[in-house]
Amino acid sequence: MNKDEFQNLSPLDTIQGSIGLFSLAVLMVFINWGLEALKWKFLMSRIEKVSFIKSYKAVLSGVTVSIFMPLKMGEYVGRVLHLDSGNRIKGTVLTVYGSMAQLFVTILLGSLALVYFLPKMYDISTNMHLLWYYLYIVLIIILNLFLLMALLNPSFLVSVINKTPLPKAWKKYFRVLSLYKPSDLFKEVLIISLLRYVVFSLQFYFCLMVFNVHLPLFDGLVIIAITFLFLSFLSVSALLELGFTRSAICLELVHVFYSSSYSKSTIVDADVWQASTVLWLINLAVPAMLGAIFLYGVKIFKSEK
Repeated sequence: MNKDEFQNLSPLDTIQGSIGLFSLAVLMVFINWGLEALKWKFLMSRIEKVSFIKSYKAVLSGVTVSIFMPLKMGEYVGRVLHLDSGNRIKGTVLTVYGSMAQLFVTILLGSLALVYFLPKMYDISTNMHLLWYYLYIVLIIILNLFLLMALLNPSFLVSVINKTPLPKAWKKYFRVLSLYKPSDLFKEVLIISLLRYVVFSLQFYFCLMVFNVHLPLFDGLVIIAITFLFLSFLSVSALLELGFTRSAICLELVHVFYSSSYSKSTIVDADVWQASTVLWLINLAVPAMLGAIFLYGVKIFKSEK
């Protein structure tokens, strides 16, 4: 993005021009984290009764702490502080499981999006390239099926963990996963994770539209799916992300899309950057500020009831 593009930035004026669409994106913030609160409430239900409101507060507290901790580990710390001290380790295990389910949805849809997008990035007309393309399809089918079966078979996960060199004192906490039925995990965890994915993907798409990055709906969601796929492996922390990593990935994909679909791109780099940054602000920064309020007064060392 060049100097002139920076000087001409007027995000507030741009937002005012599409206030309805922007308001919808903001409203979806509450739906996004509300779905995550429902998922976390279910996961905690086997170890501690948690109301939806308490779960919502815990989820936002996790956002607050994750802003400052590497690899978003603070997400787990911030949430389990709302649990009784005796349940916090088990709660962390279950929270990690919920994050794994969300990551699976990201990998599944991102890898499928690449199936559509790769022919736009590379010429696969040669036999060798076509062979690699089909090999990729086979590999992602195997990988996603394996991940799905592992997530829906908690006993399998426990058995794998038991074979690791982790101390026995740690392994016992993972047995909590065996308390859940595969059908319940599918309905209450995977389906909700999928709904969340749809919500924040549409949020990103709406933000791009607000800032005049007009992509066809399907192609836009494909680009967003690949962006989230790469972001899930490249993001070190929520604070360092600050829209830059997301915008860099998205920009590259947008340019590839336009170079293969149109003779001239009308997309301005600054517009993608603004959309990514605004999405970061409404989806992470604002919830993190609310989470800080909910963390206030939480006892670090609460006695178990």
